[in-house]
Order: sequence, then structure tokens, then C-alpha cells
Amino acid sequence: MVSAAAAYVASVHWSYVSIISPEFAYNGALDRPASDGSLLVAVIVAILPALWLPIRVSRPSQVALWILYVLGYVPTILIPYYVLGTGFRGILPFTVTVAVSFGLLCALTAIRLGTTWAPRFPMRTYENFIIGVAIALAAYIILAFGFSFSLPALANVYDVRSSFDQAVASSSLPLVAYVVDWSLYVASPLLILLGIRSGRVGMFVGGLGLELLVYSTTGYKSALLSVLLVIPLLVLLTRRLRPAFGLGLPLAGFALVMGSAAWDQISNSTVASFLFIHRTIALPGQLAADYYDLFSSHHQFGLTQSVLSFLGPTPFDLPPARLIGAVYFGDPSEDANANLWADAFANFGLAGIVVFTLILGLVLIWLDSAAIGRDLRVTGALAGLMAIVLSNSALLTTILTHGLAFAIVLIYLMPREADTPVELLPAVRLWEPANSS
Repeated sequence: MVSAAAAYVASVHWSYVSIISPEFAYNGALDRPASDGSLLVAVIVAILPALWLPIRVSRPSQVALWILYVLGYVPTILIPYYVLGTGFRGILPFTVTVAVSFGLLCALTAIRLGTTWAPRFPMRTYENFIIGVAIALAAYIILAFGFSFSLPALANVYDVRSSFDQAVASSSLPLVAYVVDWSLYVASPLLILLGIRSGRVGMFVGGLGLELLVYSTTGYKSALLSVLLVIPLLVLLTRRLRPAFGLGLPLAGFALVMGSAAWDQISNSTVASFLFIHRTIALPGQLAADYYDLFSSHHQFGLTQSVLSFLGPTPFDLPPARLIGAVYFGDPSEDANANLWADAFANFGLAGIVVFTLILGLVLIWLDSAAIGRDLRVTGALAGLMAIVLSNSALLTTILTHGLAFAIVLIYLMPREADTPVELLPAVRLWEPANSS
């Protein structure tokens, strides 16, 4: 397992130095590590959690931890040493705090709560309920923003996104941003997972349709990427592969990096490297560096731009993400959202990283409690997707706006039921019987 994590970290290092920085240095992906040996220490710290993360997963929180390790922790520990170039005298306190906090998170999620109440209605009833929830969310989106058959090209998504932001700001309907994100990160993936589980192709197609509706409305590339990430998670959580999840996931990350580089080499493009290396792995680490660089020498927000606004005015005219966009990307309209640790630092400094991580631990304990007796292949894949969101978003935003709390409630309503064998496609078995090894 440690060797698999080391292979993944090595692939991140190679791809950043060889592909990402040369291609995207103009956008802040700098490669200027100090010569004091700090980069080597960062590599070791990046690999370190593989010593205690479980190789076999049995709870959705463990899936979330592994995803957060691959897409959040490793970039946050490693990439700032290239971007800032300050070595030990700069980013080290941030590195140590994130590493210690992640270790505390792993220890906290080992807490097990007792069995929770579970509905007694049939699984089919629950699936129909989720279909109803998805239809209601889709109808609300169409009511708020209209319906379009055209899907924007990747090159035009920022125009669509700008139009969507303006529509949200001017909409008279309440909670429209919540509805869009709950559709994208919860309802649609749940439809897809349950559709595969039960063999109901209509649910699977409906989940894809809801993803495309969100993409055509918002231009969010995550609406396309989430499906590509949920299905491999589902495969890794099958009973045959679950005992080696901690080996398979970092190797999957390694394959994603190297496969993207190989594809771009063959196709003479940078599309795969942009989407799967730069956007998914390198950029969260780059933004962590930018957040530390700015808020280690300027006033922190203390959530005065959010739930603690009653405490007084914010220290800047722009919220944290827009401020980073203005300072480091030259565009105050750029929402440079960062992961939970970078956002925590922007609000409360190093202490905020520890406190927000502990809050996340409590939320994951709640998730595990809600998921007792439910199918790990559904709950784990959904938790993994929310961990992907956490790798690019603030904790409170993920819990409320992006739908982590909503997902836990829906998991809680899921009845306990024995696993059933389902095949979505001929000779492609994603679901094994409960007695399979």
C-alpha cells in the first residue's frame, strides 16, 4: 500500500514538473522548489498517511478519507513547495498542521456509533422516492433557468457559467443554488448508483440526464467529471476489490495521471492533462499555496463573509475566493475556491485547520452512523464523491450548499437490504451476490 501511494506521489511530481508547470505556468503553476531539501520532506509527508489508512474499507468514511488523501491531502502537501519556492522557512507550519489534522481525522473516524433506525419499506419504494426527489429538483431548475437541448462546448463553459451566476443573482426563487448543487452532487449520482444496483436502466439514464441538465444550465465541468469518477468508485467497492481498496485507489490515481499524459501525447493535445491532472490534482494544491501566501500576511476572514457576518465587516471587499482570483489570477470575478484546509486557513489560520478538520470528523461519524446496514457500494461511492467536492470546496459550503448533509439524510432514509446481483451490461458485473468472496 505504501508503494502504491509512493507511485501516485511520484506521478504527481513527474506530471507537475514535466507537463503542468510548462503548460500552465502563466496561470500560476510555477516550478521553483527551494534547494534546502524541503521538497523531499514534503514527498515523505505526502506518503506518510498510507502507513495507517485502511487497505480494506468497511465504512463510507474510510472511502472518503482515501479520496481526500489522493485528491486533497497529497496536492496540498506537495504542490505549494513548487509554487512558493520558500522551502522550510515558508510553508512548513501549514504542512505540519495539515498533516497532523489529517492524522486526527483518521483517528476520529475510527469511532463507531450504535445502530440507527432504518425504514422498513421496500428498497423499490425508496428508489421511487429518489426518482421523485430528482424529478422535483429538475423541475425546479427548469422553472428557474429554462430548458435547453444544447450542451455547451468545453471552450464555452465560462460564458455559460457567467450567465448562470447572473441568473442566480437575479432569480426570485429561493434556494436555486442549493437545488442545482444537490442535483449535481447527490440526486444524480444516487440515481445512477441505484439504477446500476437494481438493474433499472431508466434510473441510470435519468441520473445521466439530470447531470446533463445541470451542465447545460451551469457550464460546470464537474457535471461531466462526476459520472466518470463515480463509476470507477463503484467498481473498486465491489466485494472482490473492496479488500484491496487502499491499494487500488492510489494505483487508480497513478493510472489517471499517466493515462492522461499518454492520451495527450498520442492526440497531440492537453485536454486530458488539463481536466484530470491540472484541474483535479494540481490546481487544488496551487490554490492552497496561494491561500497560505496571502492570508499568512494579511487579515483572515473569521467567517465574517459567511455565517459570522453579524460579528462585523469583512477585512476585504471581496470574499476569499474572489480575492484570490483578483490577486493571483488578475480577475476579481474568478471564483478561486480551494479545499477545506485552505479555506479554514483563510478564516482562522492554522488553528482553523485543526478545528474544521475535527468538525469534518464529526460529520463523517454521523455519515457512518446513518450508513450502518446500508449498501457500502452506494453509500461509499456517494461519500467518495462528496470527498472529491471537499478537495475543491470549503467545509461549510460542502455540508450545506453542495449537499453533504442532504446526502446523509437520504442515506439515513435508505432501508437495509441484502445485496442483490445486478449486471448493467453483458459480461460486465458491477454487483455481486452477498455471499460472493
